[in-house]
Amino acid sequence: MTPTSRRLFLAGAFALACAVPSAGQADGVLRVGTVVNNEPWEFTDPQGRLAGFDIDLMMEIGRRLGMKVEFDIMPFRDLFGALERGQIEAAICSITVTPERASRFDFSQPFYRTSQGVVVMRGSGIRSLHELKGRSIGVEPGTTNEEWVKANARTFGFGAISYSTGVNEGLRQLQAGEIAAYFGDLPVLIYQLLKRRDLAVIERLPTQDLYAVMLPKGSPLTERIDLAIAALKKDGRMAEIHRKWFGQPPEPGSPSAVPMRRP
Repeated sequence: MTPTSRRLFLAGAFALACAVPSAGQADGVLRVGTVVNNEPWEFTDPQGRLAGFDIDLMMEIGRRLGMKVEFDIMPFRDLFGALERGQIEAAICSITVTPERASRFDFSQPFYRTSQGVVVMRGSGIRSLHELKGRSIGVEPGTTNEEWVKANARTFGFGAISYSTGVNEGLRQLQAGEIAAYFGDLPVLIYQLLKRRDLAVIERLPTQDLYAVMLPKGSPLTERIDLAIAALKKDGRMAEIHRKWFGQPPEPGSPSAVPMRRP
């Protein structure tokens, strides 16, 4: 399949031969909404295959549930409606748990903690948020990055907000001079620095974002997925996935290392 395929099918191995799908998943398929263009969480590799931390994690969850995983690719903001319409049974895409989201959806226990950041062109000379006064900035709609930008726009005097679908489009706008800074999740921005020396992350925003799998409210899969994530942490498989994508094991006591309560 090509990177432009609407739906990417990735089959998880059936590790539990006796596993029985939950009600609504009688076909043994777990339909998961996600995005691309979000390294290292999810993206298409040079061969057109879906890859990333979240992809490996969800494939392992599907294997342990005895279900095949089918990924449905869509813009981030469309994940919420797709869950509510029953188009998908779960969503994963570095999704931050927030009180508003938790009132509408179920979440698994968190599996990653991070913060947000701001990236600029290294040659721009911009080195602080205050230097963005009156300047156009970029962000992806529907994200907690957008929420932070809007909540702090008056404080820092940001100019127009330009929206993009994914970090690659945002960085294209940045390089073209259409925006002066791009706001995104810190791991995604730092991952870009490994490939591009023309970028500079100038700010680590004071947020404590917790990522989790999002499901419809009252989903019969919520507890099963949560237990699978807890098991992944206990048996070391989560640490292996973390090491693969970040080059080191998770910090002791972090949400990537120890089981936690669901939000």
